[in-house]
Amino acid sequence: MKKIKSISELLGSQRAGLKALQDGAAAADRLLSTVRSCLEPAHAEAVWSASSDGGRVTLLVRSPAMATRLHYELPALREALACRLSEPVDKILLRVRPPPTGT
Repeated sequence: MKKIKSISELLGSQRAGLKALQDGAAAADRLLSTVRSCLEPAHAEAVWSASSDGGRVTLLVRSPAMATRLHYELPALREALACRLSEPVDKILLRVRPPPTGT
C-alpha cells in the first residue's frame, strides 16, 4: 500500500504537473501586478485577472462600464506593458466577468 502524501508535500515536490500549475499561477500574478501598476488606482481595482498568450493579453474586468473606460486607455496600456514586460504586446482583450465569490 502506498503512503498517502499531504498536500504540502505534493505542492512542494518537483512533479511536472503541479510545478507547471504553480509556475502558471505565479506568472499570472506577476502579470496582474504589472497591469495594475500601469493603470490609475480606480481602474486597477476593476481588473481582477490577467493572462498572456504570446503577444495577446486578456484582462478580466468586473463591470461593462469599467471595460468601456479601460477600452480608451488600451493604446497607452499596450505601450506601458510592452516596456515593462520587455516583449511586444500585440493585442489586449477585455472580458467582463464577475470575480469569484470572496474576491
